[in-house]
Amino acid sequence: MASSSAGPPNPIPDVSQFQESQPIIDEDFNPYHSAHIEAGVNWTTDKAEYPPTPFLPYYPRNTGQAEPFLHGATRHMPQDGKYLGLACLYLMSCVAVVWWMMIGGPKLVPHQDTRITNIIISIASKGALGLGLWIVTLRLRVQWTHILVSEERVQLRSLLAACGKEGSFSRIRHIHTSPTRGIALTAAIGAVVTILMTSTSAGFKYIVLPGTAIQEYSGPDFVSICNYSLLNSTTGYFCTGTANAVTVNTEWNYIDLVSSGDGGNVVRSNRTSSTMSANVTLTSAPANLRLPTNPTPPWAAIDVSCRNVALSLSVLGNGSSTTNVLFVDNRQLDTLTVAEMPSWSSQVQLYQQVNDTGPASSLCPWYIVMLARDLDDGGANMQGLSGSAVTYLGNSFLDLHGYSAPVLQGILGAAAYCNFSGSTGGTWPSVTWPARTTANVVIGKGPYNGVIDISTVFLNYGPSWQYNPVSANSLPGGSVSYIANVTTAADNFGDFIAMYMRNQWALMMYTNNFIGGFVTNTPYRIKTQPQLYIQATKILVAPALALGVCVLCAFVCMSTMLTLGARYDLVDIAPWWLMKATGVAHGMELGRETNKLAFETWSNTVGCVYDGVSDAGTRQLRVTPRPLSE
Repeated sequence: MASSSAGPPNPIPDVSQFQESQPIIDEDFNPYHSAHIEAGVNWTTDKAEYPPTPFLPYYPRNTGQAEPFLHGATRHMPQDGKYLGLACLYLMSCVAVVWWMMIGGPKLVPHQDTRITNIIISIASKGALGLGLWIVTLRLRVQWTHILVSEERVQLRSLLAACGKEGSFSRIRHIHTSPTRGIALTAAIGAVVTILMTSTSAGFKYIVLPGTAIQEYSGPDFVSICNYSLLNSTTGYFCTGTANAVTVNTEWNYIDLVSSGDGGNVVRSNRTSSTMSANVTLTSAPANLRLPTNPTPPWAAIDVSCRNVALSLSVLGNGSSTTNVLFVDNRQLDTLTVAEMPSWSSQVQLYQQVNDTGPASSLCPWYIVMLARDLDDGGANMQGLSGSAVTYLGNSFLDLHGYSAPVLQGILGAAAYCNFSGSTGGTWPSVTWPARTTANVVIGKGPYNGVIDISTVFLNYGPSWQYNPVSANSLPGGSVSYIANVTTAADNFGDFIAMYMRNQWALMMYTNNFIGGFVTNTPYRIKTQPQLYIQATKILVAPALALGVCVLCAFVCMSTMLTLGARYDLVDIAPWWLMKATGVAHGMELGRETNKLAFETWSNTVGCVYDGVSDAGTRQLRVTPRPLSE
C-alpha cells in the first residue's frame, strides 16, 4: 500500500477481493488507506454501510509534497485535442454543405440514382453524429478531469452516470447529481444533438425539374459574311456575294422551321392590317431551351408596311417587238419587253427606291408590282390574292411557252409602296465598317466616329429578303404566294405583299444560322429532359445548429485541454478507468499508467465469482488470477 506522503496520484492497491467495510466519516477519509478505498467502492450486495454522502476523490490531498495542479502547469495539447481539430473541420464542412444547398437551390442527383445520394447522406450524417457525440464525451472527460485533479469530491452516482455509454440517456437520468451545471449542460447537449441529428434525412426532398446541359449551336459568322476586306468596285458596299448565293439556295430547307418559330427564335406578328413585324434571333439555339443565365444572342427585327398605289400599263408595238410601259404611283417606273412580262402564271417586279448613288440598303423603300395573265375567271391568277385585289390593265402580247409566237392576252396587275423600320440588339461582335456618306435610308444604329456597327452592316447590307434565284428584280408569283402563306385570299395587295416581305426577310435572316462555311458555333446552357434534383429544406437547420454547437464545444474543450496539459491523460471517464482508478484491477499486475488497451488485455486473463464467505456469512465478488473456466 502506498504511503500518504509518497502515494501515486492514481493508486491501484494490491487486493484480490472486496468485502464489507465499516462506515467512515468524511473528515477521517484517507484515499490511500486500503480500508477507505474498499469502503468507497464496496461491491457487497447484502448490507454494505456507506457514508451518508459517498464521495470518490481522484487526487490525494497535498500532505507535504508539492504537486503541480492547474496553476503554473506546462501547457501541452494532448493527442485527443489534435483529433478534435480534425473533427471540427469535418463538422464545419458538413455545416457549409448544408448552407450551400439551402442557398444554392436544387442540385442534380448523380446519375439520376437516389441510392447514391441516400448513401452519401447516411454516411455523412452518421459520421457527423458519431463525431458530435465523441466531442461531447471528450468535453465531459475534460470537465471531470478538471474537477478530479483539483481534488474536489463528487458523488459516486454522478461519476457512474458520466461513465455510461456515449449517447446514453442514463447521463440525463442522473443529471441532477452532476457536480457542476457545466457537466449537466454537456450531458444535455449530447442528448439534444442525438435527437436533432435524427432529422437529417428528413431535411432533403427530391423534385423533378428540367435538366440543363451545355451544347454548341451554330450562328452566323458575321465577320466572314460581312468581310470588309473583300469589298471592291464590283461588289460595292455590300457583304460578300458568296454568302448571299448560298443563303438563297439554303433557305427552302428551313421554311418549315421558320414557320413554326423554332422554339421562339422567330417571332412574327401583325401590328396593323398592312404592317407586318418579325424578330429573328441569330442563333440556332431555340429560345425556349436557352437558360436566362446565357448572354443574350444577337437579334434583328423589322417592321414592313405597304400601301396600294395606282398602276397602269401602256402597250407599244406589236407581236414580239411589243414594249410595255409601267406607270406606278402616277409616274413611269419601268419598260418591259415581251420576255420580261409574265407567261402562263404571275410574276412580281421589285423596284428599290434610292436617293443617291451611295450604298443602298436592302431595307430602302420599294415599289412592288404584280403582273399576271387574265384567266377570265374573276380571279387574280395568283394564289392567296383575290380578284378584287387586282386591276385589269388591258391586253398585251405574252410569250406563252408552247406557242411559236407571242399571244395577245389580258393583263391583270396590282402595285404597292413598301417601307421598313427596324432595330438590332443582343451581343454582336465588336466589328465595324468605315461609314459611307449617303442620303439613302439606313435602318438601325447610325454612324458614329466615322464607322458603323456590324449589326447595322448585317441588317442593311447582308443577305436579305429581296434575293431570289430567278433574276435581280423579279420573282415567280408562285414563290411569293408560297412564302406569304396566306390561308384566306387577301383583298388588299398591300397586305399580301407585306406578309410576303416579312416572311421572306425572316426566312433569309434565320437561314444565316446554317450557311456552310459562314457559321460559328457558340456554347449555350440549355434545358434538357426533366431530371431528378435533391433540395435542402428548412428542417436541416436543426442538425446544422446541433453540429455548430458541437464545434463550439470542441473549441472550448481544446482550450481546457491545453490548460490541463499532461494531467488530461490521467483521467478517462469510462467504466474501465473507474475500475482501474478504484483499485479493482488486481494491482499486482497493472501499473498506475495502465491504458485502456492494457486494461482490456488484463481483464481477459482474470475471472471473478460472486460467492459466500464462511467467516462473515455474506456474499461478495471475488477476483481470481485466471478465468474461472480454467
